[in-house]
Amino acid sequence: MSRPLATATATLGLTIWTCASALAQAPPAVRIRLDPPQITGSMTRRQVSPVLLRTLPRARQCYEQVLAHNPVLEGSVTIEMTVGANGSVLSTQVRASIPALAPVAECIVQQSIQWQFPRGPASRGNTTVLQEYELRRRT
Repeated sequence: MSRPLATATATLGLTIWTCASALAQAPPAVRIRLDPPQITGSMTRRQVSPVLLRTLPRARQCYEQVLAHNPVLEGSVTIEMTVGANGSVLSTQVRASIPALAPVAECIVQQSIQWQFPRGPASRGNTTVLQEYELRRRT
């Protein structure tokens, strides 16, 4: 029985992304769990969550790069993004991370600068999104 390369399950704000690599020498499959994001501003969870779901493969790549050097590393990182009314990410920063996951957090920050969210009402200003990524190896 062959395993899919990637599967995603989303239910009521809980998303788990699982990736089974096709290469024998690849790091173990990983699981990234997202709790519902904390949002302050004009955007809604319904507008923000699809973007976060679409970008999970990039976050997974960041985690797998670090796992290649430290295969037992697990934990969580929290990223804060400021999104302008035009949907562009204006700024992003690491809000919480254990030191060993700092490279993963910085990689997600670098990726998130390129993300595009839906446009919001210009008169309502910026939106702040706080998202925690729980990173686990799948054994």
